[in-house]
Amino acid sequence: MQDRMYITYPRGRMELTLSQFFPCTIKDARIVFPLINLYACAPEKEKLRQHLKAYMEDRQKEMKDMEEDYKAGIKRPGRNYRHLQTMYKRALRNMEFLEE
Repeated sequence: MQDRMYITYPRGRMELTLSQFFPCTIKDARIVFPLINLYACAPEKEKLRQHLKAYMEDRQKEMKDMEEDYKAGIKRPGRNYRHLQTMYKRALRNMEFLEE
């Protein structure tokens, strides 16, 4: 999968590196998703959807592994687990913005 997304709109062109920009904060999402929804072609939107989906699956797997370690008494989930939860929720909100 290509790691870049291209959007051409009336006043210019935008190139986003998927792995570095997404999942983005709500503040950034309110700026970029209207442009994506209006001007990005279907294959570019699908590329973003697949990236977010894969990202969410990876975070879920990591959280599940941490939960299993905790239940087995190996180690306690800490800040990293909360960070994974935050990033998962951010990706989920990005998917919702993409579906609008």
